[in-house]
Amino acid sequence: MTAHTTTTSSAPGPRLRVELLDGVVARLDGAPLDLGARRPRAIVARLALDAGRRVPLAQLVEELWTDAPPSAEVTVRSGVSRLRGGPLAPYLSGGRGGYLLDVDPADVDVLALREALRDPGGPGYRAALERWERAWTGRPLAGLDDVPFAAREAEALALEHAAALETLAGIRIEAGEFEAVVTSVGGLVRERPLADRPVALLATALARSGRDGEALRVIDEFGDRLGETRGLDLPAALLGLRTAILRRDPVARADGTAPERLGVPLPLTELVGRGAELDAVDDARTRSRLVTVTGPGGVGKTRIAIEVLRRGGAHDRRQVFLDLVPFRDLPATLSALAELVGAIRPDLDAIAGILRDVPTILVLDNAEHLRDDVAELATELLARCDGLVVLVTSRDALRMPGERRVRVEPMLGEALADAVRLFAARAADIEPGFRLDAASEPLVRSLVLALDGIPLALELAAARLPARSLPELVAEIRARGIVGGTSAEDRHASVVAMVEWSTDLLTPVQRELFGQLGGFAGAFSHDAATAICEVPGAEVDELLLELVERSLVSTSRTVDGTTAYRLLIAVREVARRQYAGDRTAWRERHRRWHAGLVDGLRSELYGHGEAAATAVLERSANDLAAALADSVAAGDRESALLIVGGMARVWYRRSALVDGVVRIEQALAIPGPAPAIAEARAQLGLGLMRFFMREPQASGRAIAAAIVAAGEAGDDSILAVGLAYRGYLEGATGALEAATASLRAALAVPGPSLAAAATVQMIAADLQRAGGAPASALAGLERAIALARQAGEQWVETLATHLVAKVLIASHRGQDAIDLLVPVISHTWADGRPTHTIAGIFLVAAAAATLDENEAGARLLAATDTHARRYSWDPDANDPDGNREHRMRLRAALTDGQWAEAADAGAAMSLADAVAACAELARPGVRGGRAG
Repeated sequence: MTAHTTTTSSAPGPRLRVELLDGVVARLDGAPLDLGARRPRAIVARLALDAGRRVPLAQLVEELWTDAPPSAEVTVRSGVSRLRGGPLAPYLSGGRGGYLLDVDPADVDVLALREALRDPGGPGYRAALERWERAWTGRPLAGLDDVPFAAREAEALALEHAAALETLAGIRIEAGEFEAVVTSVGGLVRERPLADRPVALLATALARSGRDGEALRVIDEFGDRLGETRGLDLPAALLGLRTAILRRDPVARADGTAPERLGVPLPLTELVGRGAELDAVDDARTRSRLVTVTGPGGVGKTRIAIEVLRRGGAHDRRQVFLDLVPFRDLPATLSALAELVGAIRPDLDAIAGILRDVPTILVLDNAEHLRDDVAELATELLARCDGLVVLVTSRDALRMPGERRVRVEPMLGEALADAVRLFAARAADIEPGFRLDAASEPLVRSLVLALDGIPLALELAAARLPARSLPELVAEIRARGIVGGTSAEDRHASVVAMVEWSTDLLTPVQRELFGQLGGFAGAFSHDAATAICEVPGAEVDELLLELVERSLVSTSRTVDGTTAYRLLIAVREVARRQYAGDRTAWRERHRRWHAGLVDGLRSELYGHGEAAATAVLERSANDLAAALADSVAAGDRESALLIVGGMARVWYRRSALVDGVVRIEQALAIPGPAPAIAEARAQLGLGLMRFFMREPQASGRAIAAAIVAAGEAGDDSILAVGLAYRGYLEGATGALEAATASLRAALAVPGPSLAAAATVQMIAADLQRAGGAPASALAGLERAIALARQAGEQWVETLATHLVAKVLIASHRGQDAIDLLVPVISHTWADGRPTHTIAGIFLVAAAAATLDENEAGARLLAATDTHARRYSWDPDANDPDGNREHRMRLRAALTDGQWAEAADAGAAMSLADAVAACAELARPGVRGGRAG
C-alpha cells in the first residue's frame, strides 16, 4: 500500500458522513453539503477513500488527472481552499505535503461495508452482505467517470458488489431461500453475461426449487454466449452441474461451487437404494479419518464410494479417486497417485505436501490385492495430513487401529425392495416397455433371491431380457444354480460364474471383442476401442454398444461430456481368462495407438487447447503407463519416445519431475533407431526437467542432444527453445559470450511456433535483466507476454510476468510489481498451478520490503517457505542471489521478536490465505479485480 500519515478523527462539531455508492455526497448530521464543481467533489471522494490518512499532493495529482497539466497542483490547492471556505473547514487539513479528510472510516459508506465483510465467520456477516445488496445503485462515484481513481474504484466496487451478491446467494441457498437467489442473481447474470459463478448459483437455486427446465436453460444460454463471444466450451464445473440436474442428482454445493475433483468418475445411472450404507459411511467419517467399505465382489462398493463423493462432506474441498486395479505394488501406486495430485516426486512426503493443503478425501478403490501396501500408504498419509480422510473399498478390511468399517451386504432382507427396483430400472434401460406390475413383481423378487441380491448379478441378468422372457430368465437361473454360499469367497466366485454365464449368449464376434477389451488397463474411449480392437467381419463400434447393453462393459461420463468405458474387476478377470486370440498383436496396436494419441495432442499442450488435451491424456493415464511399459519390454523405441516426448509437458506442469525423468530415461535407453523428431522431443523434455530439478550438467547434456536431433528433424521450435535454454545454462555459469551467441542463434531460427518464440524471448530478456539492462529486459518480456497470449501459452506468460515483477522490484517500484502480480497469483491459484502461485507470492513478499511493509512481507515469505516444501518448489532455482537479498532485507528491517512472530503467522497460513494476503497489499482497483 502507498504510505500515508495516519491520524485519529478529532474533528469537533457535527458528524461528517461521506457516501460514494451513489455519486459523491457529504452530510453533516444528515444534511447534504454543496461540494461545488466536479473537481472539489473528486478531491473529497479521493480523500474519503483514505479516511483519516494524509494523501500526498503528488499522488492526488496522479489520481485526479490522466495527463496532469502543469497547473494541476495549483488546481488541487485551489479546490481544497474552496472546500475549506464552507462547512468542511474543520475536517480538512494539510498543505503542500498532502491533505487529510478527518472523517471516521465507519462514516464512509464504502469503507464501512468493506470493513464489515472482513470477518466471514462473524455474527454480522450476512447482515453486511444484505447491506451491500440494498445500498447498491449501480452508480458508484457517478459524475466522475473520466477521473482515473474514480473509474478504477467504480470498477472495483462493481466487482465487490458482485462478489458480495454471490456469497449472499450461497448463504441463501444453504438456508433454502431459493426465490431470493433467483431475484438477486438473475440480475447479476444479466449484468455479467460471461461470468460463470452467477450462472452456477442461479441454476442451483432453480434446480433446488424444482425448476429444472429453467436451470438447464440458464446453463445452455450461458454456453451459447461463451461459444459465440469467446469460442470457448462450457466450463467443466457447469457441465457437471448440468449433468447432475438432468439426472436429478444432488446438485452443486450451497455456495454454487464444487470441490476440486481428481479422477472422480461420473456415473450415468442413478444409484438405487443404499441409503443406510451411505449414512453409515457419513457416520464413520465423523468418528475416524480412515473408513473401509467392505463386501463381496459385485456388491456395489465402488458405486457407494462415488456417491459419497457426489454427496460431498461438509468440509471436503478436494476429492481424489484412485482405482487400484492396474497396480501390483506400492511404488506403482505411489507413482499413479503422485501424478494424479501433481506431486513432484512419487513418494509419501511429496504426495502429503499436496494433500495437506486443503481438506481432502482420498478414495483408494479395489484395494484387496494390495491390502498391506494400502494399509501402509493410508497410515503414512494420515499421519502427515491433518485434514485428510481416506476411504478404502476392499473385499476385506485393512485391520488397522482406528479403522472404521462399513459392511456392504447383498440387497436382501430390508433392502430386497431396493433390489427389485434396481433390476426393474436396469431392465427398463434394456427394454423400455418393462414395468413392475402384479404379474412381474413376484418373478423379479424370485430372481433377486436366486441371485442373492448382488447388484452386478442383477444388472447382468437384466441384460439378458432381449433374448429371454422374464419367466424363462428366472427358470434358467434356478436351473443353473449360479449363486450359492455365504462367504465372501463364495459370493465372488458366484459373481464370476454370473459373468461367465452372461457370456454364454455372446456371438463369436462379440466374444472376440470382449476378450480384446480385457487388455485395457483402465478406462478407455470409443476411439481407442475402435482403433485398437480388430474383429474381422464386424464393426467394433456396434459390438461395443452391444456389450454395453449386456452390462459387460460399464460406462461413465467424463467432465467434458464424453463417454468412458471400462470393465469391472470380475468382468475383466473373465475376459482375460477366456480370450484365446493374439494378445501380442493387440499390444502392439495398443502401444502404437497411444503413442499416436500423445503425438497428436502434443501441439495442443502448448496453446489454447492445453486444458482439454491434458484432460484426455490424464484419463488415459493407466493405459499410457501400460503402453510405455510394453514399449520398453518390446524394444519399441519409437513408440516409447513419442509417449514420453509428449507427456513430458504434462509431467513438468504437474511437477512430477522425478517420475518423468525415470520414464524418459527408460525410453531413451531402448536400443535401436527412432525418428529424429521423437528423439528431439524426449531429450528436450528430459533437459527441461533436469533444469527445473537444478541439475545443470545433466540438463545441458540432454538439451545438447535435443539441439542435434532437432537439427536433423528440421524442427525449428525445438531447435530455438533448445538453443535458448543452452544460453540460459551458459549464462548461469558465467560464460556470457557463449550465452549471447546461443541466444542470438535461437532468435535467428526462422520458423518457430508462437509458443517457442515466446519462450526464446523470455529467456533472452531474463539474461538482459541479469546483465543489468532493465529497460531492454522489460521490452523483451513484453514481447514474450504478447506472443504467449497469442499462442495461449499460459506457462510462459506467467513466468514472463514474474520476471517483469523482478525488474520492477529492482527498480524500487514495489507497488507496481504487486499490482501486476496479484491478478496473476489469483489466476494461477484458481487454475490449479500451485507452484506458480507460490512463486508469485514470494515476489510479493520481496516487493513488500521496498514499501516498508516488512511484517507482511515476512509473513508471506514464511508462507512460501512452508508451501514450497510441500510442492517441492525451490525459490533459488533461477535467482539465488536476488532471493537471498530480498530475504536479508526483510530480516534486517525487523526485530528478532517481530521476525519470529511473522514467521509463525506465515507458516500457519494456508495457500489460499496467502493469496488473499497478497491482494490486501495491492491498490484498491486491483483488489477489486480479484473478486471477479
